Amino acid sequence: MKFFNIFKRKKVNAQLSDEQLLNALWKKWSKGEISSPLNELMTFIINLGAMGHADFFEAREKDKLLLAACEIALPLIPENLKNNFLLAQETYNATKKNEREEDFLESFDEYFYDNDYLLDKLLLSYIKT
Repeated sequence: MKFFNIFKRKKVNAQLSDEQLLNALWKKWSKGEISSPLNELMTFIINLGAMGHADFFEAREKDKLLLAACEIALPLIPENLKNNFLLAQETYNATKKNEREEDFLESFDEYFYDNDYLLDKLLLSYIKT
């Protein structure tokens, strides 16, 4: 499915590496130049990666834009990362606030970081379509 083609080049032979494509995509995202649903997917990825699950869930409770981004992004992410996220959310919701230790969702964070290359592949698939 074609969402956009933000990387049309005047020179057909100009080939960018995957890393260069991703860097250009993140730069465009930071300038607000990415449309939905990719914008929400990237918002989800950058916030979850920066905050970790516990802080992400706490922030999402207060931020309607982050909540909306999450709802749009979840169906798009690979199944294993979605399941990890949903299990982390279930654990977060089942743990009383005063019983939450600082790193009580650390194993979910580690799984996310160990598998974030799948999100890079997903982003690249949007670029290359």
